[in-house]
Amino acid sequence: LNDMEATFAHPNKDKVYLEDIYISPDLQKLERNQKSNVNKTIKLSVLSDAIDFDGIKQVFLGDELAGKTASCKYNFQKYFNQNMLPVIINGEEINNNIKIGILEKLIEKKIADQYSIPFLLSEINYDDIVIIVDDFHKSAKGFNKYWHTLIRNLESKFKNIILTGIPLMTIDNSNNEPFKNFDNYLILEFGPILRKEIVQKWKRLNINDKYIDKNELLRNEDEALQHIKTAIGKNYFPVFPFYILSMLQALEGNSVSNPNYSIHGFYYENLINRCFSRFISNKKEINLYYNYLTYFCYFLFENEAKSLSIKEFKEFHTMYCNKVDITFSVEKIMQTFNDASLLSINHNVSVKEKYVYYFFVAKYLADNINNDKKVKEVISKMSIRIFRDDYANIILFITHLSKDNFIIDELIKNANLIFNDIEPTKLDDDIKNINKLVESIPIQVLKLVDVDEKREIELIEQEKSEKDEREFENETKSYNHIGLEDDISTIDFLAWLTMAFKTIDILGQIAKKHWGEMDGELKIKLINSTYNLGLRFLGYYLQMLQTNSSEIVEHLTKIFNTKTFKDTHSLKKSIEEETRDYIFRLCFMATFGTTKRISSSVSDVELKQTFAKVLEENPNNAYQLIDLGIKLIYSGIPMQQVKELKETMTKNNLCMMVLQNLIIDHSYMFEISHTERSKINSIFG
Repeated sequence: LNDMEATFAHPNKDKVYLEDIYISPDLQKLERNQKSNVNKTIKLSVLSDAIDFDGIKQVFLGDELAGKTASCKYNFQKYFNQNMLPVIINGEEINNNIKIGILEKLIEKKIADQYSIPFLLSEINYDDIVIIVDDFHKSAKGFNKYWHTLIRNLESKFKNIILTGIPLMTIDNSNNEPFKNFDNYLILEFGPILRKEIVQKWKRLNINDKYIDKNELLRNEDEALQHIKTAIGKNYFPVFPFYILSMLQALEGNSVSNPNYSIHGFYYENLINRCFSRFISNKKEINLYYNYLTYFCYFLFENEAKSLSIKEFKEFHTMYCNKVDITFSVEKIMQTFNDASLLSINHNVSVKEKYVYYFFVAKYLADNINNDKKVKEVISKMSIRIFRDDYANIILFITHLSKDNFIIDELIKNANLIFNDIEPTKLDDDIKNINKLVESIPIQVLKLVDVDEKREIELIEQEKSEKDEREFENETKSYNHIGLEDDISTIDFLAWLTMAFKTIDILGQIAKKHWGEMDGELKIKLINSTYNLGLRFLGYYLQMLQTNSSEIVEHLTKIFNTKTFKDTHSLKKSIEEETRDYIFRLCFMATFGTTKRISSSVSDVELKQTFAKVLEENPNNAYQLIDLGIKLIYSGIPMQQVKELKETMTKNNLCMMVLQNLIIDHSYMFEISHTERSKINSIFG
């Protein structure tokens, strides 16, 4: 029951058990004939707390690595502790003979295996038994025409039955649907809250955290979560515990098998190797499959195709075999890739997970970057079109798989082209009209908060934010119709904005991944380009608001005056003043958000010398605030720097408000001592 069934090496424990790191997943109840798209979400731990008087009839659905077997073991222990007698059976153990007498013999055999003091079914009350069938879709040798009879036979004797299987298992159009008496649940991917819980369990395993500085622990966990978030990307793979634990193990290890790869490139390759190693008995053939998949994914990329028909795939196979001068069975290739869950084959052939497609397209480009002039042209064209998701992701994966300076140079060159007609804001004299909008900033309050509670609230917000982002992406226009040869001079503002922030994220990741190999001047150039791109966008936004502030005030004043407000007389200021406050707050939110975005994209303690040189060359307010944001992430509050910034920014309303809120934001995410709190209050009054 405690066997992980996968090997995860941990620095603090020789063997990791299931109870060490198990997190109960969220489930989505799938309602039958439901008219709306809203499904109830419930936690497995909550569901298994209750024992239904009429019996337990549940089906848990999930992909291969969704954690179905772990959930079976969890349910076993949960129901056993409630004085019931659970029995786990693997679906493969139920063959074509599905008579109830045969099933009872199988159950008694499993009881003898699973209980130290075995018992016969005749000796106990059948209502106390909980039959748990893992991978039910493999029962009766996978022939679903027998499932109805199998389930009815089980139901004739047992009222508590739990089944797991793949999502397609319950799709059955026959009149005798096998699962009609069952509640169906889908095992959901781990969102920010559950990701934090599993990281916390891993990081605190076998350590006494009361002897460790809490902020050090929190930063360590934050760093791991940030790595995981980067690895997940835009749904590169389903976010289940197996993937998260693989990432944590990769982060703990010091050996990256390919010296050209970043930790993320190493991680993706590890996942692919695991897929191959299970289904390729002759290890000499792994290189063949690697090369094959590299060419296949690039073939799809070149032809702007998502999938090939079986006929088209066989034509590709012939072409590939001729190119590399080998003879290999196309059926064996398809079977191996399908079994390894790398390709999905069902009348068409497509790549199963996004990360596999991005990895192998990027691998082709990285391998040929210095051999083929056309490859460099493709990378250049993608770099300036990263408002398109797949181009952005492929470029990101190339940076995972290669340290070639050509890629960095292209990204820096293109970063400098975005909003290149706008000067980066210095947040000094260039925002004097914004500072005139308000006489003084609102008093900021440094509240006493519970950091753990505040972080929980933040995670709930992140969970909602991720859901909103997915919905937003589904509803907003896609740029997938814009290819490598298409003109981009007429793309809309949203595309430029998307390109700016994706470039900031990619440049930041390059800086953090390759800090140990890059030349010092290149690092300065990279960091400067990242800062300036964000500050050019901010300069554009603030300039627009400043240029049009009087028109905006006039327009909003007219709107207020034409509306009837119940509390009009309770307004402390005039409508014009309220409107000016509103515009100032828009400026603050944009400045605070952009400062945080740039800081978090590049923050890494290994780059502190580069940050110091960049600040020395550009000691303006904007760079000062970004530098502070970076330090708050990796080292805590630099009191002397904060004191100096407060003195120089006292008359700059916008900068003062950003400065104070950077400190407040940090104090809610990390523990600050009484002494630090006193110093902050002393500095800011």
